[in-house]
Amino acid sequence: MTSDLLYVLGVLLVVLAIPALATAYADRRPPLVSLIVMVLGFGLIGWIYSTDPTTYALPQLPNALFRVIGYVLHSAASA
Repeated sequence: MTSDLLYVLGVLLVVLAIPALATAYADRRPPLVSLIVMVLGFGLIGWIYSTDPTTYALPQLPNALFRVIGYVLHSAASA
């Protein structure tokens, strides 16, 4: 489950960094924070992919996302 969480977190970081990167370029300021966030996201994705390439391939992203959502909802309901 930890690998699923890290995989989804990495994808989320990359997705959130894209608009920040575009905004920084539009405002003509250096996109340092968005680049750091994007590198961290790709680093998480690469690390998890290197541990198990078949389970964490890109087509398996929806499965990992739903496992994380189920884990979070189950944890919230049992608390």
